[in-house]
Amino acid sequence: MFDRTPITPLLDVDDELEAYLCKHIANFRGQGSDLQSALGALVLGQHFGWRALRIMHSPKTIRKYDRVLGRKLKDLCPPDTHLADKLLGVRFANKIGAFWDVVTGRRTIANKGLADDEVEI
Repeated sequence: MFDRTPITPLLDVDDELEAYLCKHIANFRGQGSDLQSALGALVLGQHFGWRALRIMHSPKTIRKYDRVLGRKLKDLCPPDTHLADKLLGVRFANKIGAFWDVVTGRRTIANKGLADDEVEI
């Protein structure tokens, strides 16, 4: 079993970015569920990395979240964290050494967004 020490705080941003996000939320116009999903992706991206988000979501969804947040998730999240390999898709991509092949669907894996240490790939 891997050491899965949580990353704290829940959202690791500086005061300027936090103020931006709070103002952005207050002024948001659109579907509330899109804002909710984008913020959730930001939190998961902070904990798992933007590469994990790219494996879990389609490019279209990532672009939508970028638009909703007014910033690119890639700029707000680290590429990877120590939690990233908890995701089946990330472990598979790392094992075969073909991250972008998994992202683009050239190499497929069922349940690539599954978070589980125990599942064999």
